[in-house]
Amino acid sequence: MLHVVGAAVPVVGRDDALYGVLSVAAPDVRCGTGSGWISFVPILKRAAQPLAKHLAEQSAGGRGEVRATPLRHPS
Repeated sequence: MLHVVGAAVPVVGRDDALYGVLSVAAPDVRCGTGSGWISFVPILKRAAQPLAKHLAEQSAGGRGEVRATPLRHPS
């Protein structure tokens, strides 16, 4: 999107189940367009791990608050 910057990581569970993407974005006029966004990647990766675990548990018959159907990476 024009004038928007950000970073994103996949939310991947066991067996390469792809549940979605975790991202952060903001208008470039507020945050700039420099390479500082790369510093968000490790933070997003740390947040994506427990999210993937939670989604995997829910899709495997958990309490049902979250319904997720994992996609499979193409082979």
